[in-house]
Amino acid sequence: MKPLSGIEINKLPLHDAGIIFLLVEESGNGTVSIKIRLEINKEESLEPFANLGIRGKVLDFILDSCWLVNYKGVGYTYGQDGIQDWRVLNESPFLNELKKIGNGDKGKFLHHHIELHSGSCLDVLVASITIESID
Repeated sequence: MKPLSGIEINKLPLHDAGIIFLLVEESGNGTVSIKIRLEINKEESLEPFANLGIRGKVLDFILDSCWLVNYKGVGYTYGQDGIQDWRVLNESPFLNELKKIGNGDKGKFLHHHIELHSGSCLDVLVASITIESID
């Protein structure tokens, strides 16, 4: 598993990556993690992943210690859904709210904003993200 920074995520060719599954898990002690398994679009270069030491086109992105998970989903689509846009934001209303209650001062959390082709949208405030190759 390779830890990733927000800058590294923003540089990855994730547009049109197919979503194999999205799994939200609660640990029992109040923390939440999300695993997103993606298949990178065959038209995209895998070189940016290789530069990070990641091989293969099927990848797990593990978002650990999520403070906020906000999902607006479309329940029915034709075929496999995919990533339209995945951005890591340094400023957002969600981060501002976190700072207001005293949890965002250290810059520990990043806002991952993920839009899908179906119109679904996932916003997550997350402390860390790792990536690992499946195949």
